[in-house]
Amino acid sequence: MIQIKRPEEAHHAFQTCWNIHDVEALGTLFHEDATFVNRFGHYVRGVDAIIELHASIHATIYSDSQLANELIDLVPIGDDAVVQLKMSFTLLKLKRTGPLPNAERTSARR
Repeated sequence: MIQIKRPEEAHHAFQTCWNIHDVEALGTLFHEDATFVNRFGHYVRGVDAIIELHASIHATIYSDSQLANELIDLVPIGDDAVVQLKMSFTLLKLKRTGPLPNAERTSARR
């Protein structure tokens, strides 16, 4: 299990869990009532929902992806370890199987 000692370490811990494709370990990074919004705006609440959201993509399209996170901002919102974490990321490798869908083929030619 990856342990976070300081809030500034969260983005690296997330990156590590992503890159080894361990969604159960990723779930341990979140408070039981945490919320998560993915890059497509899909909002979920709770560790189980966060794990479920990531399990499906790590079993398919992101199964051999590698992620690089950059910490942009940490905003303390109380005296506890509760923080708002904002980060950007770059997918370094993305698995694609089969031909491009028609919409992607069309936009790629433009």
